[in-house]
Amino acid sequence: MLSVKSDMGMAAIQRYINKKATKGYCLKSIVPFILFPPLHFMVFTFKKSDKKQIGYLVEYQRFEDDSLEKTYIQDMKDQGWTLFTNVPVSFRNNGEFIFYTDQASLISQIKVTREDLIRDAQLQFQHGCILACLFVIFFSIFPLSNYTNTFLGFVSHYFFLIIALATILYASIKYILIKKSILK
Repeated sequence: MLSVKSDMGMAAIQRYINKKATKGYCLKSIVPFILFPPLHFMVFTFKKSDKKQIGYLVEYQRFEDDSLEKTYIQDMKDQGWTLFTNVPVSFRNNGEFIFYTDQASLISQIKVTREDLIRDAQLQFQHGCILACLFVIFFSIFPLSNYTNTFLGFVSHYFFLIIALATILYASIKYILIKKSILK
């Protein structure tokens, strides 16, 4: 099963792959696709699994020294976690680690806090604003010929602005719902 998600923070990634795991899917790979920094997508590959429950933990840890990173990974292994390695090198270079386990005691400790979700919504809102600003700057410097007399022409002409506004709207709604504790 292939799934494409846009603009996800670490908490959202953890929440998403754990939702899939509860439905019996095992994460096979994650591939980021970056059109340009504010607009990026994550391609997730899942496989239906007969295994018992699996839990995923997404962590952010920066290390100046490779030996400290190896010690951290070994400590996580000693606790019962396994490093998910089918991610691009850029993931770990950015300090993002994905671990998984099938131990029920460790799975029960995986939590995504409300603050994590709020931080992800704020990040998504910022990316939408940056994308909208880039669009306005680009089209003020390089105006394109006006072929907006059809719906398809309008959509293709203002594609990035539509994406930016949709991202801002989605992030705003998500932020409001999280603040009101409707979204769990």
